[in-house]
Amino acid sequence: IHTSMHAGAFLPKTRLKDEPCIRAYEDNNVDVGLACGFPGRAQIGKGMWAIPDDMAGMMTNKIAHPRA
Repeated sequence: IHTSMHAGAFLPKTRLKDEPCIRAYEDNNVDVGLACGFPGRAQIGKGMWAIPDDMAGMMTNKIAHPRA
C-alpha cells in the first residue's frame, strides 16, 4: 500500500479489503494454487495484512489460519 500511495489517492486499509479488485486478486491466487496442485501441500488464500496497532490480535488471527 505504501508504494502504491505514490500514485495518488488510496482507500484506507479497512475499506481496501472490501474492494472488488482485492477479491478478484485473491480468487485468482486460489485458482492458480489449485491448478498448480497445492491442495494438501500448501496453504492457499490465507494472506496476512499487517496491523501494527494490534499485533497481539493479528498474531492470534494468524495462528488460527492453519486450524481453519
